Amino acid sequence: MPSFVVAITATRHRLPELTRLLRALESLDQPLGAWVVVDNGAQRDVAELLERAAFPTEYVAPRENMGCGGALRLGEERALERFGEQFTHIWVLDDDVVPEPAALGLSLLALREVPAAAAAPVIAGPDGLIGWESSLVDTRKFALLKSRLTPAEFLAEVGPEPIPFEWTQGICLLYTRRVLVELGPHADDYWIRGEDIEFSLRITARWTAVLVPSAVVRHLMPEIGQTPETIAVEYRKQCAMVQNVAYLGLHVPHARRILSKIPGRFYWHFHNWGLSWRTLLDAVRLFWQGAIRRRPAGHPACGWPMKPR
Repeated sequence: MPSFVVAITATRHRLPELTRLLRALESLDQPLGAWVVVDNGAQRDVAELLERAAFPTEYVAPRENMGCGGALRLGEERALERFGEQFTHIWVLDDDVVPEPAALGLSLLALREVPAAAAAPVIAGPDGLIGWESSLVDTRKFALLKSRLTPAEFLAEVGPEPIPFEWTQGICLLYTRRVLVELGPHADDYWIRGEDIEFSLRITARWTAVLVPSAVVRHLMPEIGQTPETIAVEYRKQCAMVQNVAYLGLHVPHARRILSKIPGRFYWHFHNWGLSWRTLLDAVRLFWQGAIRRRPAGHPACGWPMKPR
């Protein structure tokens, strides 16, 4: 049966990045079946961009900003509604990535050969080095993945065989229709930083998921200035990750494998933002919300920390 892949992207105010991503999707060696874009910013320009695509597209504009988890859930639900049993795979893509032409085809091949339920590519940053990791089961290969190699250097070290992982970030993830039907869509009670970890752990609790060393996707995040506003936004995102890891590791059965990551996440909170009364009080509140009150980090308006100090 031929593969029919539906790509899903959650976005907000990223028209240049989406335009670049569209060009990359139209240049894939493996033709894409369709692209569902959930626009948390409800921009008419995004809808018009999709109308020019060389493959079927679906534009979804929620009435409010749903965050990443909620937007991905909407996209998955639209894929089921619009394409029914026609599609075979979902390909989640951040709006600021650029897949190499062979990335999708190599990932599909890995899913068939292993076999596996999900596949992630190697993610390279603007500097050409691997900057984002999946938690590989093979500790030696995981250490290599974290050692700031180029994708070509990493491939030369580990070879082309797919490598099982326990969890991965959601920058780019390909998974089968069966995953969506049997496990359900992304959780929508995570605003950002955590819905991807939970979803991949849900998959690997039941099936094999792999990193594909020969598949490469570039993650080209837009440059933002170091203003008080952008620093505050990044602080909120990192606080969300701290709370979500505490919640996942302690209270989600299929995520107990990351229980040991909780102390490290709090360490990086202080390492990145310094030790002050503000960061200390925020850390206590994040632990209280995630570990004691059993809450993932929802909408920022619910009371996230706003500033690092």
